[in-house]
Amino acid sequence: MEFETRKQITSYGTFSINLRAKKVTDSLGNVIALTPQEYKLLEFGLSNLGKAISKENILDSVWGENAVVVHTTLRNRIGKLRNKLDLSNENSRLEIITITGLGYRFDLRCLT
Repeated sequence: MEFETRKQITSYGTFSINLRAKKVTDSLGNVIALTPQEYKLLEFGLSNLGKAISKENILDSVWGENAVVVHTTLRNRIGKLRNKLDLSNENSRLEIITITGLGYRFDLRCLT
């Protein structure tokens, strides 16, 4: 049973995500409080790792096709996610890259 739970945990340097428990923790094991949309955004980005994702695709997938959400809301959520997950830290393996005019790409950073 414990083995199954461990398979669901992936570390990205400055944080780990447990997909089964829907829990994100920092490198010290402290829970990082994410809003439901921030968690869905992270989960969606990680499931599309390395792919360019349009803003519209992210908004439809995270907030729902009929939701009225503007691009500035997405930009703000991405900024909060970057801060909460400490993605500017040199030990972070994940980066969220802004693709001007299109959207974002969640990608793994090569650590040297």
